[in-house]
Amino acid sequence: MASSSLAPKLAAALTMFLIFLGTRNSKASEMASAPRYQFAIGGDVAAGGQGYDPEEIAGLAEVNFRWQCLPALGLGASFGSLGLGTRPKDLQAAVLGVHLSLHPLGGSVNSHFDPYLRLGPLYFAHVGGDLQYVPSYEVTRLGLEGVLGMNFAWQHFAFGPEIRIGRTNQAWEMFGLHLEARL
Repeated sequence: MASSSLAPKLAAALTMFLIFLGTRNSKASEMASAPRYQFAIGGDVAAGGQGYDPEEIAGLAEVNFRWQCLPALGLGASFGSLGLGTRPKDLQAAVLGVHLSLHPLGGSVNSHFDPYLRLGPLYFAHVGGDLQYVPSYEVTRLGLEGVLGMNFAWQHFAFGPEIRIGRTNQAWEMFGLHLEARL
């Protein structure tokens, strides 16, 4: 009986902690009354170094979706195309990912400054191109990626720079741009 009354208290304490993270720079009453978005649909483009050929530049184009389940916490999925730029032909990978997204300022539609951290596993669903230059043992199917970004939001749109760091058996570091619509 005592354990059944403990779960709501723990959930309330966790919710209050996350609200504190999102409202520490403004009044709690203002943030509680501000409209919040629940879904975000976006796209990213990025370019940078990759581990398969240090002299080549890798590129990424991605479409993503996020459900903002708590003011500062979102769950999402993404689909992207990662070009590894190996010579003489590009090596392309179709990448599926799921991620956890932390927006420490609370995800209010009225907030114009929205830094975020996104972490999650990746699955390389398809790898194509001229594989004779990248032996098959070097192309793994599972990876991990982290994205650190800063959105500038206006009404129901957000735009900003991001830094992406990913790892399979090789690593990539990319700088890119993010654009999303918030519903």
